[in-house]
Amino acid sequence: MFPYPSGAGLHVGHPLGYTATDIIARYKRMKGYNVLHPMGWDAFGLPAEQYAIQTGTHPNLTTLTNINRFRSQLKSLGFSYDWDREISTIQPHYYKWTQWIFLQLLKRGLAYQAEVPVNWCPALGTVLANEEVIDGVSERGGHPVIRKPMRQWMLKITAYADRLLEDLDDLDWPESVKDMQRNWIGRSEGAEFDFCVLDSDGKERDIKITVYTTRPDTIFGATYLVVAPEHSLLPSLVSTAQSKHVEDYIELSSRKSDLERTELQKEKTGVFTGCYAKNSANGEAIPIWVADYVLGSYGTGAIMAVPAHDSRDYEFALKYDVPVRWIMTPDDKSINDSGKAFPGEGNIINSSNSLVGLDINGLSSKEARLKVIEWAEKSGNGKRKVNYKLRDWLFARQRYWGEPIPVVFLDESGETVPLHETELPLILPELDDFSPSGTGEPPLSKAVSWVKTTDSLSGRPATRETNTMPQWAGSCWYYLRFMDPKNSKELVDSRKERYWGPVDVYVGGAEHAVLHLLYARFWHKVLYDIGVVSTKEPFQCVINQGIILGEVQYMAYRDQDGNLISADATDMLNEHNLLRVPEEKVIKSGDSFVLKENPDIRLVVRSYKMSKSRGNVVNPDDVVSEYGADSLRLYEMFMGPLRDSKTWSTSGIEGVYRFLGRTWRLIVGSPLSDGTFKDSTVSVDEEPTIEQLRCLHRCIAKVTEEIEGTRFNTGISAMMEFLNAAYKWDKHPRSVIEAFVLLLSPYAPHMAEELWSRLGHTKSLAYESFPKANPAYLKDSTVVLPVQINGKTRGTIEVEETCTEEDAFILASRDEKLSKYLDGQSVKKIIYVPGKILNVVLDRKNIKTPHKALLNEIDSCWIANSNWASNRQALADCAIGFGKYAIGGKYGAIYTVTDSSDDPINPKPGTLRYGVIQTQPLWIIFSKDMVITLENELIMNSYKTIDGRGVKVEISNGPCITIQYVSYVIIHGISIHDCKPGKSGLVRSTPEHVGHRQGSDGDAISIFSSSYVWVDHCYLASCTDGLIDIIHASTAITISNNYFTNHDKVMLLGHNDQNTADKIMKVTIVFNRFATGLIERMPRVRFGYAHVVNNKYDEWKMYAMGGSANPTIFSESNFFIASNNQFAKQVTKREAKNNWKSWKWRSSKDIFLNGAYFVPSGYGSCAPNYSKAQSFTAAPAFTVPAITLNAGPLTCVVGRAC
Repeated sequence: MFPYPSGAGLHVGHPLGYTATDIIARYKRMKGYNVLHPMGWDAFGLPAEQYAIQTGTHPNLTTLTNINRFRSQLKSLGFSYDWDREISTIQPHYYKWTQWIFLQLLKRGLAYQAEVPVNWCPALGTVLANEEVIDGVSERGGHPVIRKPMRQWMLKITAYADRLLEDLDDLDWPESVKDMQRNWIGRSEGAEFDFCVLDSDGKERDIKITVYTTRPDTIFGATYLVVAPEHSLLPSLVSTAQSKHVEDYIELSSRKSDLERTELQKEKTGVFTGCYAKNSANGEAIPIWVADYVLGSYGTGAIMAVPAHDSRDYEFALKYDVPVRWIMTPDDKSINDSGKAFPGEGNIINSSNSLVGLDINGLSSKEARLKVIEWAEKSGNGKRKVNYKLRDWLFARQRYWGEPIPVVFLDESGETVPLHETELPLILPELDDFSPSGTGEPPLSKAVSWVKTTDSLSGRPATRETNTMPQWAGSCWYYLRFMDPKNSKELVDSRKERYWGPVDVYVGGAEHAVLHLLYARFWHKVLYDIGVVSTKEPFQCVINQGIILGEVQYMAYRDQDGNLISADATDMLNEHNLLRVPEEKVIKSGDSFVLKENPDIRLVVRSYKMSKSRGNVVNPDDVVSEYGADSLRLYEMFMGPLRDSKTWSTSGIEGVYRFLGRTWRLIVGSPLSDGTFKDSTVSVDEEPTIEQLRCLHRCIAKVTEEIEGTRFNTGISAMMEFLNAAYKWDKHPRSVIEAFVLLLSPYAPHMAEELWSRLGHTKSLAYESFPKANPAYLKDSTVVLPVQINGKTRGTIEVEETCTEEDAFILASRDEKLSKYLDGQSVKKIIYVPGKILNVVLDRKNIKTPHKALLNEIDSCWIANSNWASNRQALADCAIGFGKYAIGGKYGAIYTVTDSSDDPINPKPGTLRYGVIQTQPLWIIFSKDMVITLENELIMNSYKTIDGRGVKVEISNGPCITIQYVSYVIIHGISIHDCKPGKSGLVRSTPEHVGHRQGSDGDAISIFSSSYVWVDHCYLASCTDGLIDIIHASTAITISNNYFTNHDKVMLLGHNDQNTADKIMKVTIVFNRFATGLIERMPRVRFGYAHVVNNKYDEWKMYAMGGSANPTIFSESNFFIASNNQFAKQVTKREAKNNWKSWKWRSSKDIFLNGAYFVPSGYGSCAPNYSKAQSFTAAPAFTVPAITLNAGPLTCVVGRAC
């Protein structure tokens, strides 16, 4: 906007808006636009005059000094202003046209004089606008202000109220600003009524009080009238008895501003005038009061008070015992004595008077309003009226430093005569004494030789106007003068105005919403009406920048004795108790800040608007000196969205300072040994790679989009991302680097110009074309391809758009997650849709998938972190899920048990994130008679990337997965490794079933007392106990299509309790790959049928453990088959317990042995000391082309033919 050049110069909050417009200007200039980006000074005003009075320095000298300082600071920041268009409102050739506009307003009756109550400040000797008075004192200086009637110039802005309101809809302004203007204009529709004043005998006097109301429907409820203290009729309404009371009240009210008087929270005050008026609707005599909550400048300065249906009137009536009459009910309901008014709408009651022909009982509020207005107009008691909160603009100030008003008053008649346009400008005279007169006469009255003049037309003696224009005058139209600043013949050339107008982007603070912006719109519309401008509105787009607050301040409260107390210690604290605490004495504690030396003292943390009084002003000159102008520009844009308020942090600027430093080193190279840099750059004249072009054009697209949207902070982020990527390149092609420098230039013009020069250019980059993003490089050449295995999505791979089916399959096979589904599998068919999907169909005739039917019992709902004890019913028939993976089943729950002492009934919930279980350990406990499914990956104690995140998961103190008392168990497609041993744990599936798990508990999967178990397509490795531990009675166990590696004991069948026998009816171990490992059968386990078929052993050991009771493997089995197994290499020797002999084999033949033990054909014998020892001879080979084993609901088909 148009800055006021204060003596303090700029602080770091000022450049925020200037930097934003400069970025836009530079960007548009590079896009080929003609850009008008000027600067000027709103230099008239009270601050300069007050400083002049205090120091004795003429305000013109002070203002010119301030302007020079501002100009120097702005230039140091590199703002690309057209300084040839610089203007100042104090220049006579400028304010000549301000005076000319005033004359046009005067000609059209839009400027007039009136005796109006004003905010008079005796100390400042001037009239203040309402906005310049806060709590009864002047905003500047804090001097007392009183209300005083004075002759003033007024501008009739209310004549344009409707147009100012209607034309808001077409503007690209913040809605909050438009709403502020709508509320300030405050259009309302209602009626004016005349109330006849009565004399002491109750007869009508020849005086009528006109009131305005938006609720004509409530006229029967009017029980008193209120007139403003400044109402012109008040002196004629006051009785002798009440005269002194009224005079005192008027004096008291004159000390209040309009804002104070109308504040809703203020207690209502008033005085009875001693006079009555007649309510023409019901004929009643009602008292007339004077009260300051009614303003003389709004409406007619008088109201009819309806206390039953207006909150302010109700408070007043209760306080002064005025009658309250209810004339409306809400929605036909009876009136309740709620102790407050009902201001809404409803149905009318108690509102009929046949003598005057008015009956509105039973009507709705809307219907009643129309009928009352119709009655008033016919009877002559009132009329329809549109009113506005907007009041005419008080356009005079009793001060020296302002534009002279170009009128004279004839001495003989007092007639107002405007100066002829040829007499403009009316120059402000030089004064040595420009202090207030103290009498209300403006300082210009002291310039006697200037004041006394003659009328140029008639030659008669005349006196000049000694009031001056307000500061708003010169700033109402300055944007037009920028278009044609040197024109001495007219305000603006019409061709230039049509070319440049209206203003495309106007950046400024929201505090100007109802003053400067509203006044400028009013003047512009007047100029439009007289043909000076071609548009109805001056500013098409307005952007409100936020405020930059001072740095965070830490404050401590003190008690009456000066002792520090915590901020939460008492409610009886105020600003006067605050003591500022240096940052180095503060530490953060939780969400609060406390004293280092006494953490019990909680501090108040605040940021204030920068001001000299608070000592928090940061001078941009200091920042530029230490970090450079580009750092300041960049930081102000990077702090956050332009429209948001932000807190300044000098330490925060270091981040963008480092970014600029890295940019310099990337392009110029590292400094030489003497600290200087070479004059050239490290860029190369080579063609950029596709990846470099993609990186560049993504940056171009983002920066362009963010500048267009004034989201400068995210544009900077895009350039930072580009820089990070560029530092990874081996070479930096010149074409890419030059484009990046052009992107940077609107933000950091100084560095960009220097880099541009070092890149070999002799002209400024200011008019170079802004880089344009090539859409071809914005598209990723790779796509994320979903991969399905047998129709089920198992993962994704990233492939080139042109990837062939063969290449896609190879990539899938190499993928860590997908390879476990494909390794060793026979592919039946591949379905590939480029860019869409890869579906690999495996040849799986040899295996049925019995779990398909069981999955139908699992519902699709998801529950996480559920509590087993309290939510058992809620978990019924639900799947328990984490991330995109699921664990499901009836009455299922997930728990963390870190110690055996934890409550097994109410264990702690586990933490689930991104498909990775992060607990110590994880126990998954399911109830009886249910179906569960574990799908996809569970990753235990490993580094693994899930959704791009590296996660380390630690599992200890128990098996990774424990399942017990479950009818059907299917474990499919999971990965478990690195489970560690720990303490014994107590787990419980339901209160009726308690299972004890003994031993080291380092198993990957522990299955306890479950009927049908199927472990399929799993990857199990490196657990310190068994990979699969199956104990207690089970009906059928199937271990198929798994990969076991890096472990000695793969499966532990049975338990190590010598006194208890396990009975497993059917065991099927089929189509597995054993990299290393063994099957261990604990003592006294009995099998009905055991089948070890079609497995591949890279290195394999199979042995028994236990005491002397019965150290045999698969003893007491009715039927045992070992068929089509492949042994890749000889294993190392392993000593069995109880002095077993070592066994070695390297056979791939098939062995069948009934009821005892099996060995490879032709190899080995039992030791003599083995109980039940006997010599075994080679058994015949036994092949099983196809065997179907019925295992309850689990059916496995095994054999070579499969």
